[in-house]
Amino acid sequence: MVSILIPTYNYDITALVNNILMQAKGLKEAYEIIVCDDCSNNNISLLKNKSFCIKNQLVFLENPNNLGRTKTRQILAQKAKYNWLLFLDSDVLPKSNTYLLNYIKHITPELDLIYGGFTYEKQKPEPDYYLRWYYGKEKEDIEAKLRSKKPYKTIISANILIRKEAFLNVNSHLTDNRYGYDNYFSIQLKQHNYKVLHINNEVFHLGLEKNEVYLKKKEQAAETIYHLYQLNKFKDPHINGLLHSFLTLKKYHLKNIYLFLFKLVKPIFTKNLLSKTPSILILNLYRLGYFCSLTKQKNA
Repeated sequence: MVSILIPTYNYDITALVNNILMQAKGLKEAYEIIVCDDCSNNNISLLKNKSFCIKNQLVFLENPNNLGRTKTRQILAQKAKYNWLLFLDSDVLPKSNTYLLNYIKHITPELDLIYGGFTYEKQKPEPDYYLRWYYGKEKEDIEAKLRSKKPYKTIISANILIRKEAFLNVNSHLTDNRYGYDNYFSIQLKQHNYKVLHINNEVFHLGLEKNEVYLKKKEQAAETIYHLYQLNKFKDPHINGLLHSFLTLKKYHLKNIYLFLFKLVKPIFTKNLLSKTPSILILNLYRLGYFCSLTKQKNA
């Protein structure tokens, strides 16, 4: 009934899969677990993951080249034999011991996607990881009741149960290896009018990036939104918060002024974001300034 699909790259998935296996033993429904390694260059984790899957008679796929998470998920979905796909990133761990059952009992013919949510450890990590942790706590660790008010806004595809047909329809639009496609994934769900249910069935996000790495990833996510904007992929450009803010600046002829000010304060912003007290407001202002800088040469 459910295909549990886990893409991985240079990450030890044994704790996650062992947790899922323990929970799956109590299910009455049929299930399968498929792991796909995206051409890891860390042989230790690769061999450990492969050995674990073979020992437990799980399907273990290996990409011959690094294809990225989007294409790897496409491969997993096409390989899956059941109509409901549970996608889990390799660096997560279910919060509940009834995680699988919590999802399965909410499946109905009317639904296309069920999102359980994201959460983070209460204890702060090392300061080098503060930016990702603060962002996750403020923007991603949200109760289902609040998420349901804007059902397409806060979907993180690292923990979703989705109908296979819906996933293949949406994911097929994402063809290249870019970071930050979750925003567009959610937009596609809305544009296709897929029915979404939010529940409290969180996974802990364990694989935090260092501050410098995560700031770079936020720049890459802005680049992805800009790329999609240039391709006219947004039926409603205001559906994305970053793009909406940019278009508001452009409408009132403030883009160049904002970009000028951003260049002046960028070192100050960067210092804050890499500090022990990063501000998510400053991160949003930084992203907007960076987005404006992307449009300068194109006169967007």
